Amino acid sequence: MIDAGLPLVQCLDILSSQQENKTFKDVLVKVKEDVESGSTFADALRKHPKAFNELYVNLVAAGEVGGILDTILNRLAAYIEKALKLKKQVKSANDLSNNHRWNRSGRHRCYFGFCYSSF
Repeated sequence: MIDAGLPLVQCLDILSSQQENKTFKDVLVKVKEDVESGSTFADALRKHPKAFNELYVNLVAAGEVGGILDTILNRLAAYIEKALKLKKQVKSANDLSNNHRWNRSGRHRCYFGFCYSSF
């Protein structure tokens, strides 16, 4: 949205109105109010450490100072998507290893009750 030239406050308003998670919606509304009252975006985010970690806030601050907030926000979005994907893969691998069993001969692997030869 910022790439499209929308003002930050308007972007925050749109995001908060579309947010289904009430807790996060409240955070976005407070961030918007802080920005409207003159705080920098980074300072407004910094007030909500459970929602926005230090890396996120510091990168936003750097983007504001450098005039590249749109670029930083796009990179943060890509980073968060990749981190969530990796977390899902690790959880899936962990679930798989928890359901993995070797038979006594060590020659068959069983996953979720299905056994395969390891030749």
